[in-house]
Amino acid sequence: MMLVGVDDSVGAIYKALNRTNQLEDTVILFQLDHGTAEKSMLWEGGIRIPQFIHYPNGNLPDTFDGLVSTIDIGPSMLDIAGILNDPIDPDSLYEMDGKSWWDAVDSPGAWNDRCLFFEIFDDRALRCGCDKYMLLSSDSRELKNAVWYGWSGFEADQTEALFDLCDGTGLYIDANPSRSSPEAVNIAAEQPDKIFTYSALMKCHLNKTGAREATTVAPLYDECRLDELKSEYDALISGCCQWTTERYLWVFPNLFYLCALWAYTL
Repeated sequence: MMLVGVDDSVGAIYKALNRTNQLEDTVILFQLDHGTAEKSMLWEGGIRIPQFIHYPNGNLPDTFDGLVSTIDIGPSMLDIAGILNDPIDPDSLYEMDGKSWWDAVDSPGAWNDRCLFFEIFDDRALRCGCDKYMLLSSDSRELKNAVWYGWSGFEADQTEALFDLCDGTGLYIDANPSRSSPEAVNIAAEQPDKIFTYSALMKCHLNKTGAREATTVAPLYDECRLDELKSEYDALISGCCQWTTERYLWVFPNLFYLCALWAYTL
């Protein structure tokens, strides 16, 4: 019944915009609450969701290979509306977390080295291209689930995990009941250099945002990048995964506590 109600409501809004000649002046964004698994999970089934976007003025369907998050929605809408959103520019009207993906749809190359960061309870994760790194607490529910499922490469006292979400193909492996999840195999022990690099990147993010500490001061969310680290950390990303077709993007609900607001869709 809820699904029917949502479908009817979205359809009514679309028809009203079309009837009043406002459709081509309107960006329509629709996304799911969580992925194919339950909420409050750092696994792909919890945080990877489809986001459907209608672009105004007849923009054709296209693909986008970069990583985007729900924290990018605000900056993107301001960008489309022509409202300056640049924390470095003193004339900026708004300072927001996230990045606008409006120009990235036409010039995706600049996003190929972007990494996204996630948090739930005391567990952390980051996603860079096909690689996904997880920093797990000693009482991690994510770790207990992995051990219970019998996934390989996990121990009861595991604190770090690394996954190749493209399984060596360079393309993201979609959920498929006929095959095991790419997160079923922890390759951390096989990739000590990547673990070292992504651990440093995670520390960079935690230091910038103060994510481990309760604070009334808005944290600095200036995204940590691989190219900010030392040269020996470079060249670890072989390219991002192609996730999109037609008019939708795959996005990740952001799971970091920012400015006293939970900015995720759980």
